[in-house]
Amino acid sequence: MRSVRASPVVLAAFIFGGPGLAEAGEGAFGWMSGDWYLTVGATGLVAPDFEGSKSYILTAQPIILLGKAGPAARFTSRNDNISLG
Repeated sequence: MRSVRASPVVLAAFIFGGPGLAEAGEGAFGWMSGDWYLTVGATGLVAPDFEGSKSYILTAQPIILLGKAGPAARFTSRNDNISLG
C-alpha cells in the first residue's frame, strides 16, 4: 500500500488561508441562516387490491417537508426536500 504525504505548501495554505475564507463568506453554518419552511400534511391512495378486484384498499401516508425559502424553482415535487414518511 502506498502512503500519501501532504506537501508543506499545501498544509501552510490550508492553515493560513482557511480562516480568511471563513471570514469572507457566511461561515461554516452560513447556509442555515435565512428563512425556512415546514409543511405538514398527508397523502392518500384508493386502489383495487388487484386489476379487476371488487374490493379496494385505502392507504394514507404523512408528509413532512423541511426546506429553505428562496426564489421559486422551475420544477418542484413533493419529494424534492427532506421528507419523513
